[in-house]
Amino acid sequence: MIIQIIAVVIFIIMLNKWAIKKMEKSEDLIERISYVILLAITDIYLIIYYFDRFNLSSMLGLDTNVNTQNWLIIITTCVSSIISSTIGGIIAFGIAKNQIKENNKQNIESLRIQNMPMLKYEIGTDCGENEALTDKDYINTIYLGQLYPIYDLSINIKNIGLNNIRRIMVDIESKVINKTYRILGKNSVIPIEKGEIKKIYKYLVLESGKDYTIKLNIYYEDVLQNWYKQVVEIYYTATTINDGTSQIGCLSYIVNTESLLTEQEKDMLFSENKDKI
Repeated sequence: MIIQIIAVVIFIIMLNKWAIKKMEKSEDLIERISYVILLAITDIYLIIYYFDRFNLSSMLGLDTNVNTQNWLIIITTCVSSIISSTIGGIIAFGIAKNQIKENNKQNIESLRIQNMPMLKYEIGTDCGENEALTDKDYINTIYLGQLYPIYDLSINIKNIGLNNIRRIMVDIESKVINKTYRILGKNSVIPIEKGEIKKIYKYLVLESGKDYTIKLNIYYEDVLQNWYKQVVEIYYTATTINDGTSQIGCLSYIVNTESLLTEQEKDMLFSENKDKI
């Protein structure tokens, strides 16, 4: 009898340790409370069962002048009621918590959409006669240093959204370009106010009579500190035509739908900043 009682006590202790470890690893409040309730139910019913099975109340003299069956029924009924009420409360709490969490997500998403910037692009091949050519305006290509003509690339970015843009960065890349260039927002924070236009002029040395694919990666931040990425694909033809002052290029472009950056993508974006030319 004593060995059986000791075995039962050891079993209950081990069960409690297992449940406590599981509870400590859980970060969800509902899950932690569920473990506590499960542990309490198991302990109480095991204790009542083995008290009755081993007739411990008689061994300990606890049944003197007491109707143990009545007390067993009372204790079982009270415990069952308490457990049922607790489980009902947890379920109601969990439903309310999830509903509040879902409402908060919807409110945040609605606020983000209301403040989401919208960009309009105008991309051409005429940088204007009044634009002075400087070294910083060149984008090095694989043809740099060879006797190939210079072609223009003009990029106008207008904020047509309902709010300002806190910061914008523009990268340009192509198979014909040596490296990825940051052509806007490299060393300083560049905002764009509502309705404002940012103008970018660049010059490329290209081989005439060929077609090139150029990609713009535009990263921008809204007033709520959400970051977006938008890709513009440019199809550039370096024609053999000269207007008397410079070579003429022609192009078409596709503006892809913007995407919201994840936290991991944002970390990668800023870790790569130091590598941009």
